Amino acid sequence: MGNKNFKTSFPIIYALESDKNLTVADKMAHNDAAFSLRRQPRDGEEMEQFRALSIVIEGVLLHDMVDRWKWT
Repeated sequence: MGNKNFKTSFPIIYALESDKNLTVADKMAHNDAAFSLRRQPRDGEEMEQFRALSIVIEGVLLHDMVDRWKWT
């Protein structure tokens, strides 16, 4: 994802999101990535972005800790 946020990378899915303040951890805590969307993604670009988002967050392991800066 680089320096892009989810809102910029997946604008159609962001538009479908009912809770714009939801954290990635909250989203991943549910087995259904579409749980907080206003409706299920439809075919075409909506489904493509939803699948791409699902792939990005699949297998991500988040630790329960405060965010921090880390210079490498």
